[in-house]
Amino acid sequence: MEKKTQIDLFGAVALTSFALLLAFNQVVIKVTNGGLQPVFFAGLRSAGAVICILIWLRWRGIPLQFDAGTRMMGVLVGAVFAFEFLCLFVALDLTTVSRTSVIFYSMPVWLAILAHFIMPDDKITLRKAVGLSLAIAGVAFAILTRDDEVGSFWGDLAALGAAVGWAVTAMLAKASSLSRVRPEIQLLWQVGVSAPILLVAALFFGPLVRDLEPIHIAGLLIHFLAVALVKLPSLQCRIV
Repeated sequence: MEKKTQIDLFGAVALTSFALLLAFNQVVIKVTNGGLQPVFFAGLRSAGAVICILIWLRWRGIPLQFDAGTRMMGVLVGAVFAFEFLCLFVALDLTTVSRTSVIFYSMPVWLAILAHFIMPDDKITLRKAVGLSLAIAGVAFAILTRDDEVGSFWGDLAALGAAVGWAVTAMLAKASSLSRVRPEIQLLWQVGVSAPILLVAALFFGPLVRDLEPIHIAGLLIHFLAVALVKLPSLQCRIV
């Protein structure tokens, strides 16, 4: 994979768009959960993402290769990815977007802790330990001080589970054999494995369809297009 030492204009626009998408993403999930069962929605999202990625690979002329040494790790990262998104979509069904966002984006805290034990050159110093302790205290405070009328304890825990799942997914992609493959293939492993897991898991979370309306279908399509138009181009622009 070609290494880039600086970001170009296209990369800056793509990454900025990706950041804006993340800000809007959870609102879309919250709204769409009103018409689709959350886990079923997550499974459909992954299934649609597989189609988008395959089209992207064909368009860019990128070979679809799964090296033998990465297959088991690919399945593992896909399973963790499924856990992450099951937790995230359920969290947004049980609690508010703002609470989910605060807890879910504690992911860097858990990633830093994982890196301390896995990455030999990324140890936690005393200064980092103090900062991480304050961050963990903030997450605990957010979970324990809440109004039952606007959220639920289980929703908060689901958001925390999603944050930890996200951190594990990132660490596996960074510190395992998957680090040798293209980011598009990493993403394909994540959504390709998670799609069947989530769709089967959805059978245990109640009716698959709720009060389905056009706005909910639009939310699902937005997630498909987000992979095709924002996330995939942004992967091309990483500084590695």
